Amino acid sequence: MSVYPPAAPERIPQLWTISMVSVTALVAGCCLWVLWEYASRGDQLGALLLGGWALVITGGIWLAVAVAGVNAYGVWRISVIAPVVFALAAMLLVTGVPQRVGWMLSRPSLESAAASCADFEGSRRFGVYRIDRVTAIPQGCSFSLAGSGLGIDGFAYVPKGDPPQPLPNASAGNHYRHIEGPWYSYANFLNLAA
Repeated sequence: MSVYPPAAPERIPQLWTISMVSVTALVAGCCLWVLWEYASRGDQLGALLLGGWALVITGGIWLAVAVAGVNAYGVWRISVIAPVVFALAAMLLVTGVPQRVGWMLSRPSLESAAASCADFEGSRRFGVYRIDRVTAIPQGCSFSLAGSGLGIDGFAYVPKGDPPQPLPNASAGNHYRHIEGPWYSYANFLNLAA
């Protein structure tokens, strides 16, 4: 008895090939969705949790189809595409590429809006970001991300000075983090202990 997979048949069943291509497309779609969510929203944890579940489900299907292909037909080459796509997407997430690309694509339209800083509430696109509120602040202009969750909640354009900082014992406010030039991202906080 040999431990090696059986030799590949002369003709691989079309059903298996269609199944593997479909599952690979689903894995790639899940990876692209997670990358888009990371680039366009502040809710990175939500994107990772929803995308993670989708990847676990499609990964399980991929594993079953891949094992069936190796055991029954000795075919494995097409099966490695999905893990390679997943590894590339994970590498992009770890290095922060989606966030940087999202910022690069959105900065020109945010700067244009910050020049006038006209207050509004609603939903508009600025590059890849969906903004639901623009507010003038004493130091500049604030852009609130629509649907933000457990990540950043928006951006602030502060051309002069520093962004407003909460008092040491404040029960609520914004924590600012410098992005580049006069731009900051911010995350809302609520301190129930204060």
